[in-house]
Amino acid sequence: YYSAENVYSGGKHLFLCPIWEFDSLPEYIKNSYVLISDDIVAARSGHNVYYADHSMWDGYSGLPTEKMSKSVDFPYSPGYEYKGVINEEGRLVVESDEDGYVLWGPFRNAVPGVYNITLEYDIVKDGLQVAFFDVSTDMGENILIRQPLINDKNAVTLESVSITGYAPLEFRVYQYADGSMIINRIVFERIAK
Repeated sequence: YYSAENVYSGGKHLFLCPIWEFDSLPEYIKNSYVLISDDIVAARSGHNVYYADHSMWDGYSGLPTEKMSKSVDFPYSPGYEYKGVINEEGRLVVESDEDGYVLWGPFRNAVPGVYNITLEYDIVKDGLQVAFFDVSTDMGENILIRQPLINDKNAVTLESVSITGYAPLEFRVYQYADGSMIINRIVFERIAK
């Protein structure tokens, strides 16, 4: 696909996909894309070109690669696991009856650099304590950063996070019992190398 910033995309997110695979995508992804034309099939290979104003899926998980400066993870992105239900908008809806992590992953190596990491969320109801967002390594054994998720905000940004090595990283959201929240996405932006 081309991101909207690419001059060839006409300001849209373009998605090239085999017809048979597009039909198997979840509804919240399919509903965000429009088929450009049945006549436009890439090299007569059975692939169609779809477009969307805003991408619901970038097909990549974790911090940006060396050739990218920004990436976006959704709860359904490859490498993530979750407790709860993905709604028709592609957001994770969590109603916790016990303390625990409700989103975790993707356990991918990171390109060294300085990053802003933003979790977009909505607290519907506070749990017994304030929920929090973790960045960790070693399958959660080594917590690098922990940030509380405040009820009257809809996003939290970890600013100028320095990543110095290639250790597999995990991004996790913890919700306490009796809490309810909606998790939209995690946005990674490399601001320096």
